Amino acid sequence: MLYAQVHLTLPAWVHDAIDPATVFVSDEDKVALAIELSRRNIEALSGGPFGAVVFGPDHRVIAAGVNRVVPQTTSLAHAENMAYMLAQQRLQ
Repeated sequence: MLYAQVHLTLPAWVHDAIDPATVFVSDEDKVALAIELSRRNIEALSGGPFGAVVFGPDHRVIAAGVNRVVPQTTSLAHAENMAYMLAQQRLQ
C-alpha cells in the first residue's frame, strides 16, 4: 500500500521556547532566536543543528522550525521548510 499522507511535527519543547508576544526588532535578535532553536534541537536530541523562524511585519514570530530530517524520515523536513509550511498554514 502506498502512503497517502505526510505528517510532520516539531518537538514539543519548541512551543515552550517561543513566547508569541515577544517582539524581535533587530536582525540580531531574530538570528539569535534561530540559533537558540538550533542549539536546543541538538541538546534535546530531536534533530540536526538547524533552526529557522518566520517573522511578521510586527516583528513577532509567525512560525518556527527545526531540522527534523532524521526523526521524521524525510529529506524535506529541513528547519526552513518546516517554518515555511507552518507559516503558510497559520496565515492560510
